[in-house]
Amino acid sequence: MMRSPALALVMLLIQVLTVRFLLRRLRRPLPSLLVAALYLTFNLAAVVVFFRLHVQKAPPPADRLWFCWVWRPALAWEHVHLAWAAPAALLTVLDFLLRPLRRSRRAGLPRLFKAGRPASAFWNLRTILLAGMLAVSAYGLHVQNQPPIIHRSFLSLPNLPPALEGFSIAVLSDLHYGRGLNEATLAEAMSLAASAKPDLIVLAGDLIDDRAELAWDWRQPLASLRSVPYGVCAVLGNHDLLLDDPAREEAILTKLGVEVLSGRRLNLPGLPLSLIGFADTGEPGMKSRRPPGERFDFRRLAGPPRQPGHLVVFVNHRPEGFAEAAAAGASLYLAGHLHGGQAQVPWFPNLNLARLVYGLDLVHGPYQEGPLTIYVTKGLASSTVPFRLWAWPEISLLTIKSPTPRN
Repeated sequence: MMRSPALALVMLLIQVLTVRFLLRRLRRPLPSLLVAALYLTFNLAAVVVFFRLHVQKAPPPADRLWFCWVWRPALAWEHVHLAWAAPAALLTVLDFLLRPLRRSRRAGLPRLFKAGRPASAFWNLRTILLAGMLAVSAYGLHVQNQPPIIHRSFLSLPNLPPALEGFSIAVLSDLHYGRGLNEATLAEAMSLAASAKPDLIVLAGDLIDDRAELAWDWRQPLASLRSVPYGVCAVLGNHDLLLDDPAREEAILTKLGVEVLSGRRLNLPGLPLSLIGFADTGEPGMKSRRPPGERFDFRRLAGPPRQPGHLVVFVNHRPEGFAEAAAAGASLYLAGHLHGGQAQVPWFPNLNLARLVYGLDLVHGPYQEGPLTIYVTKGLASSTVPFRLWAWPEISLLTIKSPTPRN
C-alpha cells in the first residue's frame, strides 16, 4: 500500500524501469510487447483494487469468482511482483550508469544484460522452470480458493471432569476477512462450522485485515452460529492489532455477540470449564493495550494450577505461548497463525514455509508438552499471498475425552 508521495514515486519508477527491462530482453517486438502488456495488466488490476480498498473504503466484492480470482491475486501482486521487479529495475539503472564506462576500451566492462534471445538450451530450461512455477502457483491459488474442510480430532485430556466428556470445540483461525475471505466465503465457513454441531466455537485470531469497520460485515455470517450452545469466543491476532483501530474491532465483535478474550477469563455457565485468552503481541507496530514486553501472563488469570474437577483452556493466536500456559496449569492450548505451514513439500511435512520463517515445529495438529495438549489449526485463509500447497484450509473440530473409558 502506498503511504506517501515519495513511496508512490518510487513504486512508479520501479514499474517504468521493469517495463524497460522486459522490452530489452527480447529481440522480437511482439513477444516483448505481450510480456510488457501482461505485466502492466496485472499492475492495473492491482491499482484498481487498492483504490477501491484504501481510497473508496469499499468492502471486498460479494461475488465469489471476482473475489477469489481477481481481488485476491491483485492484492498479492503488491508483494509478489516486487521480488523480481525491484532487481530488474536495479539492473536497468546499473546498465544505464555503466554505459559510458563500457564505451571506454580501457574500462572493458561487460554489459549486465544484452538485448536479444539467450542461448537455446538456457531458453528452454528457463521456459520449463517458468511453466513449472506458474503451474505450482495456479495450484496453490486453487487450493486457497477452495471451501474449508472439517478436520476432526479426538483429544485425550487427563483428569477430565465427567461433565466435559465428549465436549466439542470448533476452532477457526486466520480468516483474514477483507483480503483472505469476503462475506460470501465467511458465511460459508460459519455455516460449515455450525453444521458440525460443536458445543463452542473459538476464533483464534487474524480475523480482519485492513480496517476495523469491516467487522460489521460479520453480522449475517455470525447469525448462523446462534444455535451453538456456548456461543463464540475469540482472541485478536497480529493482523487484528495492525488495524487502524483494534479496540473498535473488538467493540463491534462484542456487539455482534462474540466474547473477545483480551486478557480475561471466561467461565462457561454450568460447566467446569474456563477459557483464557490474550491479544497477540508478537510483532512491532501492533496497537496492543498491554505494557511493552508483557506477553502471556496466564498465571494471573488461571488461578491455582490444575484445580481438581476443572478444565482450563488457553487460547492465543500464536503457539509460542505454550510454555507459559503449561506453567500456569493449562490442560489445553489452542492456536493458529502458521497456516499449517502454508506451503510444504509433499510427504515431508516438516519441510514447510512456516518452519523456515519462524523456526517452529508446532505447525499443525496435536502436540503434547508434559500434561499440556497443544492444538494448532491450519486456518482458513492468508493475507499476503493467497497461496497454499498441501495445507488445505480447515475448520478444526476437537472432541475432548478422558484417556480411560468411563462406566
